[in-house]
Amino acid sequence: MILTVLGPLLFLIYINDIAYALPGMKPKLFADDINLFISGIDKTELNIKCSNFLAALHRWFVANYLYMNFDKTNVMVFPSAKQANISVKLNGTPITKVTNCRYLGLYIDSNLN
Repeated sequence: MILTVLGPLLFLIYINDIAYALPGMKPKLFADDINLFISGIDKTELNIKCSNFLAALHRWFVANYLYMNFDKTNVMVFPSAKQANISVKLNGTPITKVTNCRYLGLYIDSNLN
């Protein structure tokens, strides 16, 4: 019973330093979910920023013996008109581009509806 109560707290302590792996970013953490909100002036800058932050996050995962689930990792661009040429990859693996996703129990689409 004690481990059941302490499990989530110990996990949060374990990942507490994840923000240091992403200088200039403030990742949104909720339980075992991590969300990054990245902005850029043009598509090229956005692609580079996304790839760099994802690579840094992946390095943190590897260093801490954690696994990034590529099936649950995706990218969404706001507004959706910019989405056509965004292609984010991690270690050569393309990250799935979506037009809607679930965030804290709400479904949000690329038009912010």
